Amino acid sequence: MEKNKTPKFEIDYNNFSNTAEIQKFINRQLWVSGGSFNTDTANVVNTTVKWGGQSRFLCGFNFVCNNPTAHTITITLNQEKLIDSLPISLLTANVFGNLKFLQYFEFIRPLSGSDVMIFSVTSTVAESVGFGVYMTRAYNRYYTRD
Repeated sequence: MEKNKTPKFEIDYNNFSNTAEIQKFINRQLWVSGGSFNTDTANVVNTTVKWGGQSRFLCGFNFVCNNPTAHTITITLNQEKLIDSLPISLLTANVFGNLKFLQYFEFIRPLSGSDVMIFSVTSTVAESVGFGVYMTRAYNRYYTRD
């Protein structure tokens, strides 16, 4: 009978040799801050999201709504305009089927630890729009250990 030919991996992801490795692994994990806002057909709706502390990199964001083509969004982060008048339909998780793995629209930016993001939305339909902002402490494109 032939021996098991399971490949040997150099790193055992379930066995960390010290606390520094555990901390490095934790720092590279994504976390999400989210919420919702109500749009209005007559006015531009400005929603401010503040967070601080351990966030060091913005990884991206995602929006969920019933009529994504009815909304245009401008996103500002700490006085920097990230997105200017873009349809929300381009920032949802199912655009062209290519964001389903990551579930967010990747937009990498460093954070200061006391950040303010403003969503300015112009709509043709009044409805609730949900959003998620994805962040991490130590950016690594694939969120794995070295």
